[in-house]
Amino acid sequence: MEIKIIKKKEFFENLEFFKSNLGLAYNYDNLECLKEYDATVTNETLQEKCNEVCEKVFNGFKKCFEEADYDIFLAIACGEGCICSVASFEREAGEDWYIDAVTTRIGYRGRGLATKVLCAGLKELKSRCTLHVNKNNTIAFNLYKKLGFVVSQDTNPKNAENQYLKNSFFMVKEYAKDLEK
Repeated sequence: MEIKIIKKKEFFENLEFFKSNLGLAYNYDNLECLKEYDATVTNETLQEKCNEVCEKVFNGFKKCFEEADYDIFLAIACGEGCICSVASFEREAGEDWYIDAVTTRIGYRGRGLATKVLCAGLKELKSRCTLHVNKNNTIAFNLYKKLGFVVSQDTNPKNAENQYLKNSFFMVKEYAKDLEK
């Protein structure tokens, strides 16, 4: 399994690879995962909806890389011709780095890939990093704790209206010097 850091240049040099793989890394080819995104999906509409959602994921990242007035990069684990795990990092000017999403394809879970992409991404940072984790996602919460994130008493006030974030912990990791080795 190869771990890569993908910045703007690498993203645009490999557009076809990302177009065919990025959405699948989010497990949108799995009926149960896709139902969380769209409750109306059925076995009969799975492939069509998967293609639609994967296209949206790809276009969202493409737009971020094209137009974002903030820093963004991906840490990915690639193997067997696909993206097996991905973590996306972003930072607005003057702000902390923020881990926007971490996901691992269902068939690749339990192999430590999320840990590897997170560690690779954190090595790129030279400042504090934050994230939100759903209070019910104990696997992710424990992983973040293991990597040195702590629950902050501070919440991110910009996201006060977001329902997902209301049911999440805001976690912080100071500069990741321990991961530079």
